Amino acid sequence: MGMAGPARGAEATAVDYSSVQNLFTQHCLDCHAAQDPEGNLVLESFETLMKGGESGTAIVAGKSADSLLVRMVEGSLEKEGKKKIMPPGKRKKLSPEEIALVRSWIDTGARAPKETPKVARELVLPKVAPTVPPRRSIQALAYAPGAKLLAVARYGEVELFSPESRTVVKTLSGHRGMVNAVAISQDGKLLAAASGEPALFGEVRLWNLADSSLVRVIEGHNDALYSTAISPDGKIVATGSYDQKIKLWELATGRELLTLTTDGRLGVGTTAPTTQLEVNGGSKLGGASAPAIKMLKFTGNLAATQGQSVVIVTGVPVAKMLAVQVMVDYTGNNNWMPASYTDAQYWVKWYSSNPDAIILECVAGHSAGIVGLPYRVVLTYEE
Repeated sequence: MGMAGPARGAEATAVDYSSVQNLFTQHCLDCHAAQDPEGNLVLESFETLMKGGESGTAIVAGKSADSLLVRMVEGSLEKEGKKKIMPPGKRKKLSPEEIALVRSWIDTGARAPKETPKVARELVLPKVAPTVPPRRSIQALAYAPGAKLLAVARYGEVELFSPESRTVVKTLSGHRGMVNAVAISQDGKLLAAASGEPALFGEVRLWNLADSSLVRVIEGHNDALYSTAISPDGKIVATGSYDQKIKLWELATGRELLTLTTDGRLGVGTTAPTTQLEVNGGSKLGGASAPAIKMLKFTGNLAATQGQSVVIVTGVPVAKMLAVQVMVDYTGNNNWMPASYTDAQYWVKWYSSNPDAIILECVAGHSAGIVGLPYRVVLTYEE
């Protein structure tokens, strides 16, 4: 498909990237979001688009005809003898006008956005009038001892409730979607309230508890927020979203500091995250009242005789132990199995009767096949 190039003699009017990003959001993020992107091509932002994917650079600034992305949306790209088109299958394809918009943006320089594009802010759904008053569920609670206020999270708002008078002192409104989490800063001055619209965006609103004024709104993520926490020094706010990411934000400016990604839904700490993420010895998102959860590994050989035991001195008090996993190389050739394997010949019992030790016992009559073989023990404990 031929398209007119950029105007000569007078610079063509540059298309702002936000218009192009809206097309990607509408047509492409099913396959090209940050989580498991097709061909490692992520179309969530200008920066990720310009990085390209496993097939190479997607955009050649000033040359739409040479840009891989244009060939893909037009269906002119051939791979392994077959023409490829994006979006694939029966998904709605970009219209000629939408492709022309992408081409125009590329031909006029493929410029970065003038400002960070906002994620979609409204989910259009049929309006169904309820036949009974909807329930006003409580999603989360947080107590501020200094102000003697209980923050009650509900849909679209947070109520500041006085336990003494049993009345609502103030209602903090304006939240988008369900407020799923609330957190109080260690000094008792700030309230963080996490909400958002499922599949669209998340936001955390920071409120001054002294005068109930809105301090800052931080928007991010591609789904609603379900957890939030403020660091003990009051400098960082953390948000956890259904989009499988945790983000750390500078509270004073709203600037994003760090994104942590995993394969499952996320929660943040138990009270408040520290300003550092420990990597040697364990990871930690917790303050003084939320101790780190750490792990230790021990290796060695089981007792040489059935009925005998091996004592592993861990240095961890029994009261701090959370879980113990025991595996045995039951053939002596890197075939690791759980210690209490159902085969009667591979049974190791562990217990802890000493203050800081784990005892591995080769159960008499049930462990002839594994006596003397290598073991691995992983101890999970609370710092």
